[in-house]
Order: sequence, then structure tokens, then C-alpha cells
Amino acid sequence: MVSKKNKTKAISIAVEPETAEKLLYIASQDQRTLSSYVRLFLVDNVSAYEKKHGEIKLPSDKPDKPRLITRKK
Repeated sequence: MVSKKNKTKAISIAVEPETAEKLLYIASQDQRTLSSYVRLFLVDNVSAYEKKHGEIKLPSDKPDKPRLITRKK
């Protein structure tokens, strides 16, 4: 659940036990937690995708519409 920009969103994935063990090994070699290693891995892969295919534009990237402020009478 994300309420504001720069907050994180929790996601859950299922992987084979062997893959999980290998990820834990790689994370420990980099002195990271599994969570921080997977987060870095995902960010790096999104970045590589965008380098190859161009920046991904998200609907949330649109500027907020200005609100009209009205006075109550």
C-alpha cells in the first residue's frame, strides 16, 4: 500500500527453495539483507529495461491538476 511518493510498497513472491537459498547467499556476499538485495536487483533491472526501451511513463507521473478553491457563502 502506497500513500505518498517515496514510500515503499510490499510485494510477495514465491520462488523455489533453491533459488531463495542462492539469493540469500548472493545477498550475504554483498553484505545485504535478502530484501535489500532483491530491491536493488529489481531497480537495476527496471533501469536496464528503460535504457534499452526508453523511460516508462506511469499515470502517477502526471502533474496534479490545480484545485479550484471556492468560498462557502
